[in-house]
Amino acid sequence: MLIKEARYPEDGAAEYMLETLLERKRKTIKYFFSKVSPIEFVSSDSNLILLSDKGIEVFGQSESQGGYTISFYNGEGDEIARQKIAGSFGEEILIPLKNKIINDSNGYLILKIRVTDKNTDPPPAQFHFITAGYKIPKLVGVVH
Repeated sequence: MLIKEARYPEDGAAEYMLETLLERKRKTIKYFFSKVSPIEFVSSDSNLILLSDKGIEVFGQSESQGGYTISFYNGEGDEIARQKIAGSFGEEILIPLKNKIINDSNGYLILKIRVTDKNTDPPPAQFHFITAGYKIPKLVGVVH
């Protein structure tokens, strides 16, 4: 709409402006995702946490993306489990939640997930859950 309203008189000027603005948008988002984790919480149930990789949603699958490193911590900050997911299977990240992890969390679980990428090194996303007294872990905090 903005480009249309500008009524550029030169042939191809509107198309050039649109391409330039879209490229600027892409570069801005790419820079943002190098500083802030692109991982978002979607849902959880008693044995599974579903996350979404917004980087893949926006840019598609990257050849440099090598998967994810996932670490679980209890409320005291002690690591209770770690796993790696090699590669990516699209935007969705399914993380099995074993009973041992829930039990070892002592009522408070922190999940940290880091995107493994050859070209960028965004910080891990952290998802904080209360596990005591709930059949399904209750999300209580997110740190990007």
